[in-house]
Amino acid sequence: MTLLKALLAGFKARMSNRTIWHHLLVPIGIFLLSVIGILILTWPWCLHFSGEFLDHWDPPFHAWKLEFMARAILSGDPWLLRSEANVLYPHMGTLYFEALQWPPAWLAALLLKLTNWPFELIYHVVFVVFWAISGPCIYFHYHPIGPENRQQSPCILA
Repeated sequence: MTLLKALLAGFKARMSNRTIWHHLLVPIGIFLLSVIGILILTWPWCLHFSGEFLDHWDPPFHAWKLEFMARAILSGDPWLLRSEANVLYPHMGTLYFEALQWPPAWLAALLLKLTNWPFELIYHVVFVVFWAISGPCIYFHYHPIGPENRQQSPCILA
């Protein structure tokens, strides 16, 4: 119990000058601004989210992998250990180690379960969401530098 009290005291000390709402609203706001910025900078791409891909081999392949992984998660294979496809070359389980697509597959599985959207739309929504997550990540990476040390930051916007 004393460990819990010590942890709570440390948490309260860190929160003394800012409220919990500040710590929640800032990253959420940055995320939403990132989504808006992505949609503006890539306009008119978002008009074609629900039925088209770029004229390139890469997006349909990644969409296929994302759908394959999402459907495997929904079928009871959350860690993708039983899933086998030709993308698992050269060894069984290779798809599991594709860490960049595994977390988005969880969001895609959730969207498949909760919506009736075509998978092209789900792919594009997941793509924008995970792209926009970089906004709060960059903020939290450069925010501790503070205004007095901005000249040391390699980021112009920090």
